[in-house]
Amino acid sequence: MKNLSIPNMVSFTEKTVGLELENPLLKSNGESINFSIIQEVWRSFKKKGWSPRVDPFLDNVIDGLTKDFDGVGVSIMADAGAGNFEVAISPQQNLNETKEVYDKIFFEVSSIIKKHGLILAGLAIQPGHIENLDKFRRRNAMYSAWLKMESGDAYAALTSSAISAQQVGVGVKLKELIEITNEIQKITGLVTALCGNSPIQDWKILPYKEWRIVCMELRFLDNIKGQEKVVGFPERPFSSIADLLKYYWSSPLMMLPLLRDNEWVIPDEEFNFLQFFKSKSVKGHTLKGKKIKIIPDKKDIEWAFVQFWPNAKPHLSFNLDKIELDEFLEHLEKDLLEGYLEGRITNCYVECRAAGAPPVGEEMCLPALMLGVANNKEKLKEITKKYEWNDWKELLFNAAVFGMQAKIKEDDVIELTKEIYNCAEEGLKKRNFGEEKYLKGMQKRIISGKNPADIALGKFNSGKENFLKYITY
Repeated sequence: MKNLSIPNMVSFTEKTVGLELENPLLKSNGESINFSIIQEVWRSFKKKGWSPRVDPFLDNVIDGLTKDFDGVGVSIMADAGAGNFEVAISPQQNLNETKEVYDKIFFEVSSIIKKHGLILAGLAIQPGHIENLDKFRRRNAMYSAWLKMESGDAYAALTSSAISAQQVGVGVKLKELIEITNEIQKITGLVTALCGNSPIQDWKILPYKEWRIVCMELRFLDNIKGQEKVVGFPERPFSSIADLLKYYWSSPLMMLPLLRDNEWVIPDEEFNFLQFFKSKSVKGHTLKGKKIKIIPDKKDIEWAFVQFWPNAKPHLSFNLDKIELDEFLEHLEKDLLEGYLEGRITNCYVECRAAGAPPVGEEMCLPALMLGVANNKEKLKEITKKYEWNDWKELLFNAAVFGMQAKIKEDDVIELTKEIYNCAEEGLKKRNFGEEKYLKGMQKRIISGKNPADIALGKFNSGKENFLKYITY
């Protein structure tokens, strides 16, 4: 979602929408694949004109691929696990355009996958067994660096394997970035209630409906105190871009390695980005063990912006020709980044990360919901002001367990989902693209009181064959 085809960010009048869809890639019997199989799949995509990204550290390993579909950039990758198949579509001006691109991509993707006897699943978690986690997990330079940095832990390996998300990025003005980020964050519990879709793992029913939300918290339980704040629901709303960056960049350590000369490099000592940027240089080493001196660079700003994962995440892409590191840090310290960054960015959007992969045929539901509420922010604020920040935070976990039957304080969530739906519908109608039609899937969930997890559980209880038929594209 990073690349935007609009040359001048200041000139756009309608909010754009980008999309990342992750789906479990499975054997036809619902069991997991492994790293070797995903490499075979990538080679088939290469034969169809997709450009591979070859790993810089491990010979002949393909990280993912890209392709241009009539001017629209698309990328695919396997993310943390071999079975987590991710498709990313660059931002489009409206949902009709996004849907058109998605249909073209899916037709090609599905035809290649089927030749390998595999299926894509409209579910948010690997339903069957992962017999050998080491053979399942990705193996590339990034993963090798992650292990050397010790920024992962046992929970990251055991709870984060093939948990598939749907992530939607809505393009916004720089001056409204933080405001809309705070508002989207508040309603991520409602998103979870509406979109929960990971109730089955290892052919067993889990005791909650949205595993992703729980696992994001679990993966940092055994980590350094304070590091847990880089994920999930922040402790408080933010007042500015600088306030947000200081919050996340002050966590104890950076999670991912730095990039120098197309090679991952690892600092010899653990520190966070605020400490790194204040340093003239730090000692480090490459994955091959070569000692180097790492000098902070303005390119590191964008990389540092990637290394936090709240449920509602602001994104900025920078025009680095117009930015100097010293100037950026000075404005960061003085809390003046909004003014400094005006005219110095190439993309600005808020990403909702709270939803699991959608069921088959409902891929445009969440984009419609997010685009609609972001385009009707005053109405959205009328809804969110009914409860305090911590109330919304507690709802997130309640919704992960109970879905549409969750409560916020003593109030039923189902009534709030109706209000959010109406807010989104009104916001989409203002755009006059007919995009409100994509909300129908959400409307069905609200009327029935059942989210995708509930439907999946019903199919699962009716037998494995019915379940696999339901989740398979």
